[in-house]
Amino acid sequence: MPRITIIVLFLFLASCAVKPTQELLEAQSLTSDYRDIAFEVFKKLRGTDIFLQSSSKVFISVFGQDPDKVLFQKFASAGYLVKPASVLHRARQRARSKGDRSLEGCCEELHVSRIEQISSNRFKVFAGYYCGTLCEESLEYIIYFNGAEYIFESQKTTFISMRSVNNNAQHAIAFGNGWTAKAALCLPLA
Repeated sequence: MPRITIIVLFLFLASCAVKPTQELLEAQSLTSDYRDIAFEVFKKLRGTDIFLQSSSKVFISVFGQDPDKVLFQKFASAGYLVKPASVLHRARQRARSKGDRSLEGCCEELHVSRIEQISSNRFKVFAGYYCGTLCEESLEYIIYFNGAEYIFESQKTTFISMRSVNNNAQHAIAFGNGWTAKAALCLPLA
């Protein structure tokens, strides 16, 4: 009986382990280390200043999961302060269960969702950030590795949601895939 219990427990724990996503499995076969590519894209997304501000709270994910230790070490070596996105997600869930929405715009959440190899040294990277309600953007980058550094060849915004306050009205605009204005919302401020 104890042997069966141990086997069942092992199988249960194995099923709970974080499994690599298809994007991660594909990224591991790239000619460049996907973590180097992700690191460069994270710096480009919001600029490096955000990582240096002690008041900033920056959370990152790669392919829908927390990055591995190697990527966190790259940030630490550069003096950048980042945390795994799962920490923010758990805190938001706890707050929401109590009716608290204060964590919605508290910080920056950056993600790299997919990396595709276009040629031997050229990559298409899908990434974005979320910084609160009506504050997010998704981008598509084409980057080139020249043997020494990554060079950004192009940047295309695939989605943007932003808030601006102008003449006592709040505006939200979403764009995507070459669309013109997708939606606009104007509400008087209370």
